[in-house]
Amino acid sequence: MFTVTSKLAWGLTPLFLFSIVAGCAPEYRAASSKSKMDYWAPKDPWPNQKEGVCCFVYKDPPPEETVVATIDREQPNRDLENMKAALAAQQQENAALKQQLQAERAANSALRAEKADLAKQLDTANRTAQAEPALRLNPASEVVKGGRQESQTALQDKSAQDELAKKLEETRAALAQKAAREAEMEKSIKSMEQALKSESGEKSGTVRRGENSFTVEVADRILFNSGSAKISPKGMKVIERMAGSLKEGSGKIIHVEGHTDDVPIRKSPPPRFLTNWELSAARAGNVVQYLENDGIKPDQLSAAGYSFTRPHVPNLDKASRALNRRVEIIVMPAPPAQAMLRRD
Repeated sequence: MFTVTSKLAWGLTPLFLFSIVAGCAPEYRAASSKSKMDYWAPKDPWPNQKEGVCCFVYKDPPPEETVVATIDREQPNRDLENMKAALAAQQQENAALKQQLQAERAANSALRAEKADLAKQLDTANRTAQAEPALRLNPASEVVKGGRQESQTALQDKSAQDELAKKLEETRAALAQKAAREAEMEKSIKSMEQALKSESGEKSGTVRRGENSFTVEVADRILFNSGSAKISPKGMKVIERMAGSLKEGSGKIIHVEGHTDDVPIRKSPPPRFLTNWELSAARAGNVVQYLENDGIKPDQLSAAGYSFTRPHVPNLDKASRALNRRVEIIVMPAPPAQAMLRRD
């Protein structure tokens, strides 16, 4: 009995193993799969499979992710944007100068109209004075004639005429003084423009006219070497010619300003000036010292350094920075003596 059972068991064992293998046979993916073990998932070939028996089948991998090519946006042209910004700043400055010129023209027109009106009033007063005889008062005769009221009226009329004549005289003196100042300024501007021209005719700077002043602008390369506050030999000749023009006439206040660009001063080799503030102030001070040595009175001079805080145009490139590196000399009429005393 045992022998028969053993033979039967040995005979059914291969069949059992074959059924297990056939039931759990893997289902392979398509031939395009890179590896048969890349993707798998459990599968139960029999509904009544015992716990602990596991089969695996292969399945297709998830679809590959779609790679979307991205094209970088074209980088903006920085040089073109800088040129546009510089052009916009220049146009804005031109518009401001145009408005200032229109305001000055309007002020000059109003001044001419006021001058014409005062001249007309003065002419009318002169004609009235010539047409009417001078009033002569005789208090005794007035008392005798009993004309006290007429005498009082005559006194009031004469006082009014004297007051009008005094105002007209003051107005005439003020107009004459203003005309003299304007003539003196025009003469100084022409003299300065001539002084800024070298023997070869090359201009060393420009002159800008203001309402009651004018400004002389000289590029830093004319007066100084790069990063230095010492006046160059060429700059000394320019300042000497300007000083000769500034000494002409009287009653002037001369204010010198130093300006730089926004590039920091290099630290190596160790510079003489640590910042642009020191460099701009030193340049202005040296110009003032040279003007004083050339004969201009010290109480007419003043100096200030503004570093890069007051540029003409935005510091965008070498050309714009060169425009901002400059020395400005502002020439103004001196205030009246009483105003000077009050200030002291």
